[in-house]
Amino acid sequence: MTASAESFLPLIPKLLSPEEAWEIVANGGILIDVRTPEEWAEGFFAEAILLDAREFPSRFEELLIHKNETLVLFCKSGVRSEKVGSFLLSKGFPLVVNGGGFSELSAFKENNSF
Repeated sequence: MTASAESFLPLIPKLLSPEEAWEIVANGGILIDVRTPEEWAEGFFAEAILLDAREFPSRFEELLIHKNETLVLFCKSGVRSEKVGSFLLSKGFPLVVNGGGFSELSAFKENNSF
């Protein structure tokens, strides 16, 4: 692959296990919920910031105060959090990871001390 072709590859945040995601949050990472407000109302993490993926292009600048912190994104299944993570990486946020889905994060947290 040529260097010019590599420059067109999308930036994809690393997908973490629930344990890895909670470890980062426990050590100061910022938990970002990119689900809808309706999904949030069905269950949420008190430590998470809600920023609906549908509104991200116009609201991502709200995260600039956290630009140099690790952002752990999650949604229902990990798909929207991957897309939002790619967007943030393309905007120069250096520390963005995909925490995956809410149910996996929730189950892990319920069974562990995080």
